[in-house]
Amino acid sequence: MPPHDPRRSLQAIIRQRQQSGFVGREAQLQQFRWNLANPVREGEVRYFPHLIFNIWGQGGVGKTTLVRQFQQIAQECDSPIASAYLDEGIADLPAAMAHLAQQLTDQGHDLKVFTDRYTDYRQKKQ
Repeated sequence: MPPHDPRRSLQAIIRQRQQSGFVGREAQLQQFRWNLANPVREGEVRYFPHLIFNIWGQGGVGKTTLVRQFQQIAQECDSPIASAYLDEGIADLPAAMAHLAQQLTDQGHDLKVFTDRYTDYRQKKQ
């Protein structure tokens, strides 16, 4: 267990404990790890289940926890992997795009053109 850090939020502590106690979905986690370790090469054909991970289903079965596990695995990977999370709480497409763009910007990806255009869109919409 990492040393106590008084700056960590309660939410961060709970998330870390949930991740350390995560069980199940080993097949999906292994497929995701394999996907990261074996990038698509030019001219290679793969079926979409290996490229896109779409998670859906009944509420309360661990979808969000699985996505957070995927994100943790992607962050630990040495390749330039970008990951973002979006759920049904986003009202419309422009807001969804902005939400995803913010997450990618936080990971160090340059989305200045989108950010500038989205700012213009919001100003014109108001």
